[in-house]
Formats: sequence, structure tokens, C-alpha cells
Amino acid sequence: MALFQLDQVFSYQDANDIKKLWASTTAPTGAGDGEVWLDISTSTYKLKRYKSSTGTWETITGISAAELLTAIKTVDGTTSGLDADLLDGQEGSWYQNAGNLNAGTIPLARIPTTLTGKDADKLDGQEGSYYLDPTNLSTTIPLSKIPTTLTGKSADQLDGQEGSFYQNAGNLTSGTIPSARLSASDLLTLVSTVDGSGSGLDADLYRGKKIQSGSGWSTTAGYQNSFAETFSSTPVVVMIPDENVSVWVGTRTTSQFQAKTSSASAQRIYWIAIG
Repeated sequence: MALFQLDQVFSYQDANDIKKLWASTTAPTGAGDGEVWLDISTSTYKLKRYKSSTGTWETITGISAAELLTAIKTVDGTTSGLDADLLDGQEGSWYQNAGNLNAGTIPLARIPTTLTGKDADKLDGQEGSYYLDPTNLSTTIPLSKIPTTLTGKSADQLDGQEGSFYQNAGNLTSGTIPSARLSASDLLTLVSTVDGSGSGLDADLYRGKKIQSGSGWSTTAGYQNSFAETFSSTPVVVMIPDENVSVWVGTRTTSQFQAKTSSASAQRIYWIAIG
């Protein structure tokens, strides 16, 4: 307690007479007249002065906890060496728990530049799903960031064209369609659109049968056996003689057929056989 505050309980002269100041729970022994003792044996401290004429300690005044606090405040603060056990009723560890903050924000200077291993709830105010949506891109994706092979991926267009464009045979510009890609019925349908007279179509079979033609000479009236051909079945033969004579078809097999004319002179016979 500063001396100027002692004037509240006793005079400056009294203070000047003080020789010793004890602070204890029991009264000091061997005290001289006027010496002061701070009795701390109770919760209310008492400042006492020894009176040698009576051999007793007389209470100068009572000092309450509030009075002591007032006195301490005059010397507390920086460099005072005062180490309190609590601050506003809380241990120091309570203030080290960020969960007890109830106002203000933590300055950026107090946050590490790199938060390794931390997972933020948002980035620039956006959820993570925002950055997974390609429609939110503000620039084009560099080709170096696109896989060379997009296995299992389906593009919306190819060279600027929809898939239907490439399904239209009219858009083919080169090559021919492999026969394996056309069925017999497909081919027949196609051929049927351009066959007929003048088409130049040279068929090998007619309704599944071989068509052959030729001519030969019949030198005498009788059968001509020189028309030897190979057929898949017994042929149907049509004969046309060179002159106005009669002609008949004789024996027919898969290897030949015979012809007979009504003229004994040499006659050229034309024939068509299907078989």
C-alpha cells in the first residue's frame, strides 16, 4: 500500500513512526512501540500497531478485499509481475479454445498461407460441384488436358455433324460399300431399279437355271447330235432354223440335246437352252 493512502487510516506522522511491518497470521513478538503488523489470520485483513504501554496490538483499521483490489490496481499492469490465476473467472486454456470466440473474425495474418490437409467447405464462395460442371468454365479446355483416347465417351458431333449425317448414304464421298454390308435381298432391290432392256446386265442364271445359246449345222435330214452343253437340269431348248424348214428337239440330257430338221440340205440352226 502506498504511503499516501495510509492517510486514510492514520497520519503521516504515524507512518513515519513505523519501524517494522509484519504480515502474518500470528502476532509478532518483540515489537517496539509504534511498529505495525498486518494481521492476515481472517478473510478481512487488519492493520495493527503495537502499543508498548499496554503491550497490545491495536487495530488501526480493517482492510477489505475491495480495498486491497483498489490498492493493487495502482501498481498492476505491464511489468508489475502480477500473475492472476483466472481472467474473468476463466483459466487461460479457455481463451486458447477458438470455439469460445463470440465476436469478430480472425485476421488473415493469423491464418497460415498454406492449409495443408485441410478441406474447405467452399472455394471463392462456390461448392466443389460448381467446378465439376463444365458449363461454368470461362475459357476453353487446353487440348493437352484432354485424353488422346476417349474410350467409352460419346461426342455430340463429329466434324460438326450429327450422327444422322453419317447414316445417310448420300453423304458418302469415296469408296464402295463392302458386299458383306449388303444382303442378297438388298442387292436384288438395288438391281431391280436399273435392270431390264438396255441395262447391259449379263445374268448367269434365269430363275436359278443356266441360260446358254449357240448355233450349228444340220447337213442331212435327221438328228443333229453336236449340241453338247452342260446343264444343271434337263434343259428347255428353243430352236430357230436359218430357212423356212421345220426343226424338232430330240433327246435332251444335262450334257447334250439333239435337233432334227425337215430338210435334207444343210441348215444352220440357232438355239437357246435354259436348264
